Amino acid sequence: MPFAVRMLAVSRNINRSPVCSCLQGFEPKSPRDWSFLDWSAGCSRRTLLGCDKGDGFLKHKGVKLPDTTQAALDLRDVGNCALKTKNCSCTAYANSDVRGGGSGCILWFGDLIDIREFSDGGQDLYIRVAASELGRVLGLKEAPMTRSYWKSFLAPLFS
Repeated sequence: MPFAVRMLAVSRNINRSPVCSCLQGFEPKSPRDWSFLDWSAGCSRRTLLGCDKGDGFLKHKGVKLPDTTQAALDLRDVGNCALKTKNCSCTAYANSDVRGGGSGCILWFGDLIDIREFSDGGQDLYIRVAASELGRVLGLKEAPMTRSYWKSFLAPLFS
């Protein structure tokens, strides 16, 4: 199967069956097509982002970074990367190691196309997901950084 198909948040791993799957926090745009192994529609967010509601980034280890058509490279400072992720249009980021030229970060501002998982090697990619998805990863009923979560966590300590 050729890898030239445009997809959003689809991970490919030739050592897995099926070869394609949606990244955490995403689901098939067309479940029916996926049941026939047609992944061309890609994936969409399970939960819409709410930038002011605690969205965060999930780390995906050992991947080929997405197409950089809708990305920007910042070589000034890796620490600057965290500041730029506060921009709500930033969909993902990764640290960049520029051979002989220092380091910085790559920021994506659109669809994440052509992501592949490697069993060995690859880079870490941080993808923006809704706060509720962060809670789902941790097995919580709500996102970990909400006020009510911390109240329920801290209340027994101070009572």
